[in-house]
Amino acid sequence: MDEEYDTVILGTGLKQCLLMGALSVISGKKVLLLDKNGYYGGSGPTLHLQQLFEHFDKSCGETSDYGSSKSWNVDLIPKLLMTNGTFVQLLVKTGALKYLDFKLVGGRYDYIGNAGIRRSSYIDIDVSDVFGDSITPQEDEDDLDESTSDKMSRRYSYTFVFPFVYPLFGLAGIPEAFSRISSVHGGTVMLRQHFSGVVLGDDG
Repeated sequence: MDEEYDTVILGTGLKQCLLMGALSVISGKKVLLLDKNGYYGGSGPTLHLQQLFEHFDKSCGETSDYGSSKSWNVDLIPKLLMTNGTFVQLLVKTGALKYLDFKLVGGRYDYIGNAGIRRSSYIDIDVSDVFGDSITPQEDEDDLDESTSDKMSRRYSYTFVFPFVYPLFGLAGIPEAFSRISSVHGGTVMLRQHFSGVVLGDDG
């Protein structure tokens, strides 16, 4: 590879990919992102079944009973995202949301002391009803008609009924989304690449 870059970043964790996207889009830098692993996520990756066994130095043996290895998306550090939280707003404003698919959390279990465990279920709606125009081109505010305003009001009410969402293919899709934004602006990602060190020329 005979390329010149302004910045080299090691690792594909969320912080690294956020930095990559910011440097590419805001600062106009040409960024190279390297990771020794074959997947995104750094210390909190989303792994297929085969990768999961390899991560823990185990032999998975025959996996036919579990279906296709790539049908599995296992997050080592699972976290729910609040539909109206700051981080989801960041995904919307940066455009990263268009590279992601989400699943609404359909219910929850509450432990109520001696009363035991109570399960709460939510009605079945499409995730687009929650994110609405955030995943489609937005209209100018001046052009909003009454029906659109009603839609927006309904969407915001959903954020209270459906407080949590989860990336359909795992949390590692989030840093990957930011790296894809960078790629549009000339950034490069290389997985399975070990970093051995920095070599300085005569001019330093």
